[in-house]
Amino acid sequence: MSPSVGKANRDKGARAELAVVKWLRDNGWPGAERAIATGHRSRIRERADLGDITGTPGLVWQVTDRGDIEQLAVMTRRLAETDAQRAAAHADYGFLVQRRRGAADPGKWWVHLGGLNFALLTRVEPPMFEGFVRLALSDLTRLLHRAGYGTPATSEENR
Repeated sequence: MSPSVGKANRDKGARAELAVVKWLRDNGWPGAERAIATGHRSRIRERADLGDITGTPGLVWQVTDRGDIEQLAVMTRRLAETDAQRAAAHADYGFLVQRRRGAADPGKWWVHLGGLNFALLTRVEPPMFEGFVRLALSDLTRLLHRAGYGTPATSEENR
């Protein structure tokens, strides 16, 4: 991969992360911000990756703008990375947000999470879901608000 392609991909990812941050701020997490520090490993030390977005207590967000995310092997690996970030951050839930082609509104972007976490979040009796679940960010936000995360908008509280 050429340096210009790598930079273009990093820029694309950064734009997606910023769009999700803005959406989260507008929808119940005013402290959401793009993570500055990322995980790394060297010969002498290691820092765990705690996700792409901070300021959402109990939640870890990994954002992707990859075209190959629909491939099972890629999705499985990315969900495992998200769960490792959740564990490292001592968070309750970890979410993989996928920029959805043709949808400018991040509320319509896909969010992927493990089936067990979906069952716990929605209080469905596990192990109802063994794989992973995909839903829109706006739908996940309503579930999170009902579970006590973030601050729901006044109109949402009445739903």
